[in-house]
Amino acid sequence: PPDVPRALFGDVDLLPPGAGAGPAARGRVSVGSAVCEETDDAWLEHPLRVELLSPQRSCFANYLLQPVSEATWGQAPELVTWSHEGDVRLGGYKIYLHRHTPLPASAQRYAHLHPDHVAEGPTTRDVVPMRAGLAFHGRITFANLTDAELGALLQALHLGNPAGGGDRDDPLYAHKIGLGKALGFGSVHIAPALYLIDPAERAASLAPGAGVSCVGDEGMQKMLDAFGEALLTWEREQSMQAGEPVPGDWSEVRRVEALLLAAQWRHRLPESWTRVMDLDEFAVYPVLPDLQTRFAAHARTAEAGAG
Repeated sequence: PPDVPRALFGDVDLLPPGAGAGPAARGRVSVGSAVCEETDDAWLEHPLRVELLSPQRSCFANYLLQPVSEATWGQAPELVTWSHEGDVRLGGYKIYLHRHTPLPASAQRYAHLHPDHVAEGPTTRDVVPMRAGLAFHGRITFANLTDAELGALLQALHLGNPAGGGDRDDPLYAHKIGLGKALGFGSVHIAPALYLIDPAERAASLAPGAGVSCVGDEGMQKMLDAFGEALLTWEREQSMQAGEPVPGDWSEVRRVEALLLAAQWRHRLPESWTRVMDLDEFAVYPVLPDLQTRFAAHARTAEAGAG
């Protein structure tokens, strides 16, 4: 079966050391930079001294399933990474939930992280976050995508929001990007606008806007539906083979359901439920509950009046 992410974004296949380089697949999607036009008062009033450790090589052993062999472990492990060909499968996926209650004064919220209050150490770094409410504009360029492939790209941007992104001030879902996600930073809402180009019409005219048409929310919804149907076709076949309930909608697929819970913004969990565990807590809490269980537990707590 086709690998949709690879078909969209391309791939450079790296064979094991000593065997040389393999073929490359050119991508059909190009992601440009996002630029903010607001420059006045765009940053937090003071830097934050935080501990943000970079992922180490051993992290691949946590997120990707590793073959059990002597070559995989030891002083110089040959860990399977995304660049390896073959049966590369996820063993887990780390996510950060959106933090719940934004305080009126963002500088006061992070006053305890002021460099004057935190000693500098070998694992600390000073960062200056951008304030909430800034708008960025960027462009994603694509070529020769099927309706389902374009729908997959749009769905990744929309998450579970309606076509066009929905309510920009209080969306149903939002993304987590950038540095400091564990501290509550990096929550962004994406509102896509889709433009298609007719090559024949564009080639027949020198006008800058020749052949360019803006596809409205209804047109984007058709692409989203094409992806949803393609996803359901595969999921229904897999569910029938496994003897599991057949999903009636793409959002009923359990992996998608977990993804949407993780991206939930409008009804996100309280901040006390989304803080990062310290090392002592993590040591005695080896298996975290899935997101469905976590959200259901909070709903029961809220109904009982415990907050």
